[in-house]
Amino acid sequence: MRTKITAGLTTGLLAAALTASPAQADGNVTATTLHFGKVASQQTMSYWYANDQYHLREATPYGEGATVAITPNPLGAYPDGPPGIVEPVTLPGAPPGNTGSKSVSLALGHGKAYFVDAGGNPRWCSAFSVSSLYRNMVATAGSCVFGANAAHSNWVFVPAQIALSPDPSLLAPYGVFVGYQAFTHASFAENRSRERDFAFVAVWNGAERIATGARDTGRLADRVGGQGLTYNQPVDEPRFMFGYPAGADPDGNYAYTGRTLKWSYGRGIAERSVTGISQRLLGLKSSFTGQGSFGSGLLHEYERYSRQGYLNGVNAGVSDTDGNGRIDTSVSSYFDRQTFEVYDAAWHVVTGSILGGIPIPQ
Repeated sequence: MRTKITAGLTTGLLAAALTASPAQADGNVTATTLHFGKVASQQTMSYWYANDQYHLREATPYGEGATVAITPNPLGAYPDGPPGIVEPVTLPGAPPGNTGSKSVSLALGHGKAYFVDAGGNPRWCSAFSVSSLYRNMVATAGSCVFGANAAHSNWVFVPAQIALSPDPSLLAPYGVFVGYQAFTHASFAENRSRERDFAFVAVWNGAERIATGARDTGRLADRVGGQGLTYNQPVDEPRFMFGYPAGADPDGNYAYTGRTLKWSYGRGIAERSVTGISQRLLGLKSSFTGQGSFGSGLLHEYERYSRQGYLNGVNAGVSDTDGNGRIDTSVSSYFDRQTFEVYDAAWHVVTGSILGGIPIPQ
């Protein structure tokens, strides 16, 4: 039995997150503002659209520290209370997935988080839209929002990207959604714990360049839908994982390009790091390589007809468990009640348009 949760009605959560300054913490939740106001957000939009979207085209997949040595955990990850669930955002009029075949329809709302790393390089990770009160939330790995010492800069989400198409309308078909505020678990903020390597980001409305300047493309989940969320589920439940793997296996083999959305499927496995630093990890058998697949979403009870399910993990590492030079397992934090606390803090955040009355930087 699981409990249906209405996010935002829980007690003891982070009320101060609505106006948080960088790295403001309250209990298990840390809130960091990524862009202060419309001017900074417009400058970030312009960075990605400049020179025919040069930085979007030239960005490289992120995966620093992706490979981790793991071993089965006989104690397993364990729930910290009853299961809970938040329903997805259904997109009216969305074309259904496959109804008469066994093929897998690709999930709604998936895309890439783009940012500039500490070295000034444009990078990207996998990310996706999730349900929230104001239909403005993105989920990804915490490492795809924060570097070793600070948040990545120029952070945006680009949903439904089609294979780095030369057609600009397909490269960012709904525009770019600039990150406003990011929420992480306090233990990730403090020591970059892989056990809590996830982030929920409230984003501004989408914006795109047009011949006369720029236009608002609306709220994220109004355009692409949003996956639900569930926590405290049994480890060995089956899950789909969707993302954009890229880069090579340890032996140098290139199995993925990062250009198109891919999927894996399997039952969860209780894992821990060999070093013992991360004890409560959720493993999933997958050949996704580390570059680019950071932030891939693990979906529980995914339905190929509606193309929706319930977020129950975020890829934050990969492993070659049999030592044959090929990646065979993806690693996520185990989603428990503390994960929901972080999600619920982000669920409240109000955003809006970055446009209106302010000249657009060229």
